[in-house]
Amino acid sequence: MTPNPKGKDPAFQFYAADWLADEAVSVMGLEEEGAYIRALCYCWREGSIGDLTYIATEEGWLILAVVIDLFSRRVVGWSMQPDMRRDLVIDALEMAWFQRRPDREAGLIFHSDRGSQYASDDFSKVLKQCGITPSMTRKGNCWDNACSETLFGSLKVERLHGQRFETIRQAKDETIAWLLWYNQTRMHSTLHYASPMQFEKEWMGAIMEIAA
Repeated sequence: MTPNPKGKDPAFQFYAADWLADEAVSVMGLEEEGAYIRALCYCWREGSIGDLTYIATEEGWLILAVVIDLFSRRVVGWSMQPDMRRDLVIDALEMAWFQRRPDREAGLIFHSDRGSQYASDDFSKVLKQCGITPSMTRKGNCWDNACSETLFGSLKVERLHGQRFETIRQAKDETIAWLLWYNQTRMHSTLHYASPMQFEKEWMGAIMEIAA
């Protein structure tokens, strides 16, 4: 695991782009083909977080599971189903995995609450197959999931508040539209008021400039 310059848990610490860029160049050799993917994989190894939330519709509850990259705050995986099943969180993790395509030896950490879906044998097996180390919230401590709770709060205040969905399909469409907008456009104070994708792009530009 990469040393943390501020002495905090690396699964929750935000790293400045210039500090990461210097280390990433020395670790990965960005002149090789596929540098962009490897650099994003390096971002994700600093930690990811998963969580669930409920969205009300006239047809019943829609449950949203997400995986957030803690480096860029980008939502790299999501899944939505009307039922609380284990494959809900597995699908979100697999989407994140295929989007980032990290090295199984990268030392990834996945943090979640103590919900039965995340504690299930099936989910644990997927983590193990991917080489990801599980981390779970301490008892009675909601701050461990602050990033995901902030995301869900923004979703519900900025997009879902006051809306009445007749169908689960309508709620899914609205939620996906917001998630895409969040990744591409929404400014994030943790990222010095850049969007997650803009932050990654600027970070990659800094790395390529150093590597040139």
